Amino acid sequence: MTLRESKDAFARGASAQALLDKALEQIEADRAFGAWAFVDEHSARRAAAALDEARARGEAAGPLAGVFVGVKDNIHVQGMPTACGLAVAAPPAERDAPVVARLRQAGAIILGKTSMPECALGVTPGAKNPLDPARTPGSSSSGSAIAVARGHVGLALGTQTNASLIRPASFCGIAAWKPTYDAAALDGLVRLCPSLDVPGWMTARVDDLRLLPGCPVPAEADPAEACPPMAWVWPLGGVPDTAVRQAFDALRTSLGLEERALPDAAENSVEWLDTIMNRELADNAAGFFAHGLTPQPPLRAALEQGAAVLPAVFAQARRAAGALYDAVAKRLAPGSVLVSPAARECAPLLQDGAGSPLCSTLWSLCGMPCLTLPAFWLHGMPVGIQLVARRNEDGVLLRAATALAPQLEARQPAPQR
Repeated sequence: MTLRESKDAFARGASAQALLDKALEQIEADRAFGAWAFVDEHSARRAAAALDEARARGEAAGPLAGVFVGVKDNIHVQGMPTACGLAVAAPPAERDAPVVARLRQAGAIILGKTSMPECALGVTPGAKNPLDPARTPGSSSSGSAIAVARGHVGLALGTQTNASLIRPASFCGIAAWKPTYDAAALDGLVRLCPSLDVPGWMTARVDDLRLLPGCPVPAEADPAEACPPMAWVWPLGGVPDTAVRQAFDALRTSLGLEERALPDAAENSVEWLDTIMNRELADNAAGFFAHGLTPQPPLRAALEQGAAVLPAVFAQARRAAGALYDAVAKRLAPGSVLVSPAARECAPLLQDGAGSPLCSTLWSLCGMPCLTLPAFWLHGMPVGIQLVARRNEDGVLLRAATALAPQLEARQPAPQR
């Protein structure tokens, strides 16, 4: 069930315990997709029973009562291990991350921890695309994306350093919101790349995101509100897949979006992001491997490269990232949105890896809010469109996505499966 469907089912009288039984049944049926690292059935049953008992007493339910949540395995959930994708017996967390605590306070039930690759780098072992198990579900928040796409939960938390929310959402045909970078939001996360890491949300549909606590565009806002001004930007490296490029070009034309060029310095985004990410990984992830663990090749290479980054080079990359945001913001008026591909391809086959992150690198480096939703389907697989706004203009982003979603669905509805 989607977030809204679960919420509405509980409001109509369905018991939280019955909804939980359905969720657990679906999770068991879908074990081969590799969405979960840890499912806390006992805790979820206790919370569901408490919710039903509170309603029986006439107590008001929270706005997310009846909604189940999956949390990426690098975010702390009280009583659950936080293993960061590592083959370790991690101790249970002593408290919830604030982003988790807010969901509990709204009545949501935390179902467990979703799978991820070690230290959020590389491909999640055993994870498969929820629409075609021969294909990848994307990068490190893929467990959360699978759990939402298969209907295990209505909402999942993930994180993004480079493309780990936007890319899996595109490949799995769901919506994802990466908010503006905020260092305070890292409380309760395992800080691997604190200059880049951002926690965010995944739901089946864009309008589900508007139900989140503290959303800058509340659910009761007027859906007919004018769409913010938009312009089109092609991502770094373009879109080499011919069919995907043609489909995006047709979409850009149909929406009447004029193209806008990126600043010349954007070409250095990959180098600067890799410098920052690898240096911080080397500083923060090395401790995980002090007790006999051996990192897999993608992480091992990043740790080696990061250890070689000189402090002056790291500092220069940080300064360059700040200057690059200023250059991008000059091309993006306050209250407007850039529209760009969320991925350069449909989900690749599993043996071909997690796909390219280049559609997200610039925006992640600049700490800008991004939101993706399905744009079209090719060969029976979804490809997402990405909306980008200036820092702290997340509300503008959500208004634009709300306006675009019906148009995209009407142009090319998802195939029936």
